[in-house]
Amino acid sequence: RELGITQPIIGADGFGDEKMVQLAGAENVSNVFYTGHFSTLAPANDTVEPFVAAFQEKYSKEPSTFNALAYDAMFMIKQAIETQNAADAKSITKGLSELKDFKGVTGNITMDAQHNTEKSLVVIGFTDGKESSAEAINP
Repeated sequence: RELGITQPIIGADGFGDEKMVQLAGAENVSNVFYTGHFSTLAPANDTVEPFVAAFQEKYSKEPSTFNALAYDAMFMIKQAIETQNAADAKSITKGLSELKDFKGVTGNITMDAQHNTEKSLVVIGFTDGKESSAEAINP
């Protein structure tokens, strides 16, 4: 922006790190968009509100995309252990590979045949260094 660039800036999920705004300066983070996995402006389902409330109570700030992804990852592993009735590496791997319609704070997650997640993403916009818009895109 200091160079006079006024076009929208588009980035990937790393833009969701609060350090990006700190380094760039909030005044330079407008008309900036990125694809992420989570935003409180576009709750994926009814699991988001209790997650956000508990996170805010403990850490006195809103959770980031990375906090939400870590939360989902732990509960996906928990579900894999429960469905396989075992906690060894092979059983967890099998349970994760069979994951279907897991209801996480980042959205519903299903593993495809190549072990990639099929899930929604969120296009998030910034104005003055703050999230100002979010729209979920579903597969």
